[in-house]
Amino acid sequence: MAEESKKSVFQADKLSLVDFKIIKGKIDVDFEFNVKTIKNFETHMTFDVTFDAENKSLKADMSFMIVTNSDGQADKEAQAKFKFVYIYELENFDDLIEFKKGKISNINELLIPSVAAISFSTSRGILMTRLQGTAMKDYILPIINPDELLKDE
Repeated sequence: MAEESKKSVFQADKLSLVDFKIIKGKIDVDFEFNVKTIKNFETHMTFDVTFDAENKSLKADMSFMIVTNSDGQADKEAQAKFKFVYIYELENFDDLIEFKKGKISNINELLIPSVAAISFSTSRGILMTRLQGTAMKDYILPIINPDELLKDE
């Protein structure tokens, strides 16, 4: 299928988020940690997508490591690690992903950025709820350009 036709067939309403799992959720903080000294948060994240042609689906893995930057507590910074897995079904999987000899040869250019944006935004909400009542209660996953997640793809 020509690249131009692959581009034109993407339709967001044919993409469904059908499952979600928290694979890891861990917060490490010393009892004596003073949240009033937090200046900011450092965020490290990864994003990876795998395809399942048999089930016409894809799996998006998102991992986050969040570390506080505080005054006078460098040896006791709070740290959170989370890993989320999102499963998406694609109604028009065969129109968006082309295989040759069992390997992906072409992917619609709008598919992965859309999955990244949806997964990232959903992760923001999950992190907000999971971090309430912890030393990281004021952390909000920053808004970014989804292309930032795809730099290593």
